[in-house]
Amino acid sequence: MTTISQVFDALQLVNAGIKGVKFAPSSRNTPNQLTPGQLPAAISWYTADDWTKGGQTHFIVEVYVAAVGQASPTLAMATCLDLIQRFRDTFKPLLAVDGVSIIRERHSHLGGFGSDGIHKTLHYAGSEYFGFSFRVAFFGL
Repeated sequence: MTTISQVFDALQLVNAGIKGVKFAPSSRNTPNQLTPGQLPAAISWYTADDWTKGGQTHFIVEVYVAAVGQASPTLAMATCLDLIQRFRDTFKPLLAVDGVSIIRERHSHLGGFGSDGIHKTLHYAGSEYFGFSFRVAFFGL
């Protein structure tokens, strides 16, 4: 039986394989802070289960691109757009992670697979970053 932790780590391996991502920690390696050398960083977060809908498990992948106040917003936006395309190209054809199926369409108020868009800032450990996030919903975990 596959666990939430196993899917998390497998999802992080997918994220780590995307060109331009410098840091995608495993569940046993989540940092206290993000350093400039780790950016862009991709970190998945377990968000919810919905057992009444046939066993849905949801993750959010947040991609921290550049620290606010230390980077040009124009350059951060360009990097976000480039990385978004690479994440889309990687995840669109992906049917499963660690043998667990990705839900492709909306099945609940939590939504299915898709982007939450670029954020002016994402917060991590008290710091703000330019970046983006997207949702990945799994079935049968």
